[in-house]
Amino acid sequence: MEWEKTKTILIISFLVLNLFFVFQLWLVPSFLSASLYTSREEVQETVRQLEVRGITVDKEVPRQLHRLSMIQFKLPELDAQHVAEQILGPDAVHVSTVINPSPGHKLFRAGLEEVTIYNDGRVFYQNRDIKVQPGGSEQSARETAEAFVSNTLGMPRGARLSTVVRHQGAWWVEFRPVWRNRVVHTSYMVFQVSGDKVMSMEMYWLGSGDTSGRRILSIPATGAMLVAADNLSPGEEITDIYISWYSAPMMAETWRVPPVWVIETAAGERYYINAFTGELEAVQEFPPSR
Repeated sequence: MEWEKTKTILIISFLVLNLFFVFQLWLVPSFLSASLYTSREEVQETVRQLEVRGITVDKEVPRQLHRLSMIQFKLPELDAQHVAEQILGPDAVHVSTVINPSPGHKLFRAGLEEVTIYNDGRVFYQNRDIKVQPGGSEQSARETAEAFVSNTLGMPRGARLSTVVRHQGAWWVEFRPVWRNRVVHTSYMVFQVSGDKVMSMEMYWLGSGDTSGRRILSIPATGAMLVAADNLSPGEEITDIYISWYSAPMMAETWRVPPVWVIETAAGERYYINAFTGELEAVQEFPPSR
């Protein structure tokens, strides 16, 4: 019995020792290597440079660099008549319009409601009978938006509430997909809510993408901040910095989307900085100007 007990203790000890060596040889270099982190001194210097320009940073600057791949997507297939009827009901009527060849669209109406469906996959809804009404709350605006999409197109899988703001009397509610625990800026649903009604909705929702190509080390967040700073004015404030993926609507069967650093400001602007090249991919406002 004593020998069996001793043998068990020795086996467990060897296993623990082996796990310790694996951690030391592989996990520590991978996760704690200084080359995968921006130094605190560099972060402080970057923040100082921005402050000299009159730009403040109200967010802890991420220090970790990330090994990331691109994501490949394909154009969503939409049956325009079916989508219009889902939103407007069976009375949806296709209105003949001049087709814009790039990207092209179809317009449907039912009373004072209308839906425009673009060939690149965007869907735009508007109710011309609803005017901006004061009042309402953030919670009620979210619930109104959720009920609208649930009762028409259905809430897309993986959709999460991203932003709710009040602007010019109306509530603006935004949903984005979450992929691998990250908010992804490849798809969106944006609602303009007044009272308990949806005034407008714009939706562009891609299916789940697949990783494409090898993983590449990202540029540091400090580098992306300096790129964004070239487009910011004195007095502006950076409120968030995080990794995502970004793509504008595309007229292509398939395309690859690069990872980006997203830099958000107190003014509602979002700067998308390519996490591989450091190039400014796009600047967007929320709420959108449309």
